[in-house]
Amino acid sequence: MAQIEDETVDSALARFQLNADRRRLVYSGRLVAVKRVDLLIDAFAAIAAQRPEWDLLIIGDGPARSALQARVPPTIQGRVSWTGFLDDSKQIMALYRASDVLVLPSDAEPWAVVINEGAAAGLALIASDVVGAAAELVRNKFNGQIFPAGNADAL
Repeated sequence: MAQIEDETVDSALARFQLNADRRRLVYSGRLVAVKRVDLLIDAFAAIAAQRPEWDLLIIGDGPARSALQARVPPTIQGRVSWTGFLDDSKQIMALYRASDVLVLPSDAEPWAVVINEGAAAGLALIASDVVGAAAELVRNKFNGQIFPAGNADAL
């Protein structure tokens, strides 16, 4: 992974109005049904009260965006940030560096390069058991966790 300067991270945080002092879960990808961002939102909503120092960052866009935004409970809307589509890899890497955990809850995912990106950025990795890259790159309770696809409680 290319070295990301502190100024680039600070710029990304400012652009998306993210607090540098918060901990972050990050999802990066298309906002489509198979990616199961709905499951991620539900799981975050379930733990948000017990984890007040954590936020959720969603990088990407797609046809499910409006429905997903509407799914976020009003009590945590201020803790869920949406960047929209980003085509600048430095910005994405800066946002990874400003985060702690990459989550990919997909129902189908032959490989998922985003897992490689998250690993290269030093993020903990959480992925469903259908993510091909997770089988190779995630070591349970070492650098992340694999959970059964579709299981919000396990996530």
